[in-house]
Amino acid sequence: MRHLYFSALLLLSSATLFAQDTVSTNGQKNVLLESATGAWTGWAPDGIVFLDNVKASYPSTICLQHHNNDGMVNTQSTAYQAAFSVTGYPTGAINRKLYSGQSGISASRGIWMSSVAAELQNSPTFDVRLIYSYNPSTRVISANVQGTALTSLSGLYYTNVYIVEDSVTGTGSQYNQANYSDNTTGHPFFGKGNPITNFYHMNVVRDMLGGVYGTAAFNNPTTNTTANNSYTYTVPSGYDINHIRLVATISKYGTTINDREIQNAVETNSGVVACSYAQPQVQICVVTTDTVSGKNLIVWEKAGIQHAKSYKIYRETSTPGNYQLIGTQAANVFSTYLDAGSNPQSQSYTYKLTVVDSCNREMPLSSANAHSTVHVTFNTLSNNTIYISWVPYVGRPYTTYTISRSNNNGPWTQVAQVTSSTTSYNDANPPSGVNSYRVEIQVPGGCSPSAKTTAYNTIISNAAVAWHTGIAAVNGNSLKIYPNPANDMINVEGLNGEQNITILDVTGRVVLSSASVDTRNQVMTIDVSSFARGAYILKATDAEGNTTINRFQKL
Repeated sequence: MRHLYFSALLLLSSATLFAQDTVSTNGQKNVLLESATGAWTGWAPDGIVFLDNVKASYPSTICLQHHNNDGMVNTQSTAYQAAFSVTGYPTGAINRKLYSGQSGISASRGIWMSSVAAELQNSPTFDVRLIYSYNPSTRVISANVQGTALTSLSGLYYTNVYIVEDSVTGTGSQYNQANYSDNTTGHPFFGKGNPITNFYHMNVVRDMLGGVYGTAAFNNPTTNTTANNSYTYTVPSGYDINHIRLVATISKYGTTINDREIQNAVETNSGVVACSYAQPQVQICVVTTDTVSGKNLIVWEKAGIQHAKSYKIYRETSTPGNYQLIGTQAANVFSTYLDAGSNPQSQSYTYKLTVVDSCNREMPLSSANAHSTVHVTFNTLSNNTIYISWVPYVGRPYTTYTISRSNNNGPWTQVAQVTSSTTSYNDANPPSGVNSYRVEIQVPGGCSPSAKTTAYNTIISNAAVAWHTGIAAVNGNSLKIYPNPANDMINVEGLNGEQNITILDVTGRVVLSSASVDTRNQVMTIDVSSFARGAYILKATDAEGNTTINRFQKL
């Protein structure tokens, strides 16, 4: 009923008739929890409670149950229990890893939660991608497991595919579940009977297509090494295809049983092989700077997307082409995502977006269009001309950049338009005072996310702050700020008479504003301990409107 092919030819040829679907870890760490159980053991229901609690606390846990001496026993589950010396039921192995203080890899349920939590602290060493299809006429599942090493490793590494069935039931002692918790007040299985008849068994391992350990794929892989193995499986007539799910793993194959740890795993939802609808696709509409928070805002449109379960937002790391998952958003939540970890003032960012459907299939990250933000930089001030430049926006077509300016934290006004092939602008003779610049792109038709009734029709860059010294109106020479850089306090010298003091951050946002202060013959001390790290501009304006400016750095 199960066959292994080292070539993906069979899978690809069957895909011409039957649609392929894909699930992938996409940089996420998942943990495999394999429990050994049996319908005959009265502690099994308590083990189920522990499994459910672990899954609820850590949704990236993949829970499986190998059955012993009942109607759900199979050759591979029996071989697994023999290989890992399972003697207690229910016990469980977390990534088949031997933890300190354990006598065996399959451990009591009391440490499942803490062991899973510990495993999730480790970065994944492999990405796992499962491509699969199902032929309803022949009941044949075709699956291809693809792995990518995320770091350089030593040793052999194997792939595997588990066939798992949920809601398995039957009659008689082979399926009725013994229940020692029937008389335990407050227990979820209190009063359910002992045994529990017509019991529905979940997470039942039906087969492992690569055997207990899997199929050889990698030997001393280096970073970004890829490999794959293909498998086929004929679903027996007694199994319900609508309750079947697949689990793909990559594990180490060391010389001893204690060195065969699961590296990463991915699963489909129950019934996914019989999923009848086309996998949905989604793309980012725009990435803009949120004018309130100053953070990057990712916007997409979900109108017309059917069967969406959630959306995943990825951001490119410092390694080009490598993306990290930064957020998951349920489908019933607004289709905008604020990247709270972004700092648009410091750099341009690149993002991708995927959708996960109700069959737990995630759109391949390779199918997602990358969007890179505009990043504006103030270059120089020379001969009454301010020079700015920017990193262009990538992700959608456009023809024109609009350069806008804000003077002394006033409203943004358009000062120029340039073609999309231009990435710099010179502002000759700007007004006196503090000038901020940003670049905008008009989006034809706008983007209409679920979060707003009006469209996002403009892409906005970060704000780059410059300054200009006009005739007698602005003076940066007489104003002294020390210490500079500063930790907690700054001292300001060079002021005379009544002054209004304003401090702006690099976005042009006012972070401190004081009423008229008499500064004659004294040093003004200002507490900046609550300010974020970065550059600031201090502006002092007298009653005649003359402004004095200088900059300081907060450590």
